[in-house]
Amino acid sequence: MSPPPCEQPVVFPGSEGETGVVAGSLSDFLRVLADGQGPREALSPDEEWTARPNDAPAGVAVRHATNPRRPASEIVAAAGAEFPFFAGDLGGPWR
Repeated sequence: MSPPPCEQPVVFPGSEGETGVVAGSLSDFLRVLADGQGPREALSPDEEWTARPNDAPAGVAVRHATNPRRPASEIVAAAGAEFPFFAGDLGGPWR
């Protein structure tokens, strides 16, 4: 049996071909948003951009996330380590 949707990984299928796992669960994704990052920014740490923490996503994370707060970079790295082949699988042949 599959885990519930809120425990599934959150992925970003970008319009320019960039794809990746942003977070290992919905709670982790809420923490990424609360840290002022969107999915594209979270997957592009080498690009210059400024994080824009916002009270609204932070409040949602405080109320609904079931895990402790961590930096977005740590969440994205953990998700990538947990699902290392996702981007390749997504780009592979489909039936």
